[in-house]
Amino acid sequence: MQLVKQCPERRRLLTEPVQVADVSERWLWLEGRRQSACQRCSARQGCAHGWRDRLRGGQSVRLVLPRQAAPMPLRAGDWVMLGVPERAVLGASAIIYLGLLAGLLLGAVVGQGLAGDAGAAAGAVVGLLAASLSIRSLPQRRFAPRVLERLAVPPIATGGGHGGVRSAGP
Repeated sequence: MQLVKQCPERRRLLTEPVQVADVSERWLWLEGRRQSACQRCSARQGCAHGWRDRLRGGQSVRLVLPRQAAPMPLRAGDWVMLGVPERAVLGASAIIYLGLLAGLLLGAVVGQGLAGDAGAAAGAVVGLLAASLSIRSLPQRRFAPRVLERLAVPPIATGGGHGGVRSAGP
């Protein structure tokens, strides 16, 4: 694992190389290639994610970040390493899944108490929607990726060896 000196937290980072598509005073437009978590898509063994990506016409992904996400000057065409703390990804996943589940169950229980089975179904939907809106309103700054470094050379076209998990600690 490589050290990431630009990361103030001493945590593990999930990283991915991306190309700068455009830069403005306030925004960075980045474009990268989505990597399959299980590598079945590249092996053509057919999981749902690979099938969905083939329907969409590829695995390219675009991302817009605030300009302050990059501590260095950038130009369109530059390759950069994007990183997000592993704990932030796990925390965001927990907030989303547990928040939605709690909203669904709480809505169903309240609906059941007010109007029986039909109320439970309606309450579950209302609770799910309310939880979804509540989660979307949470501040997302701590979960946002940031540019760690500018890459001297573009990553290998096959995507091997550049993304993954890095350790910012000793």
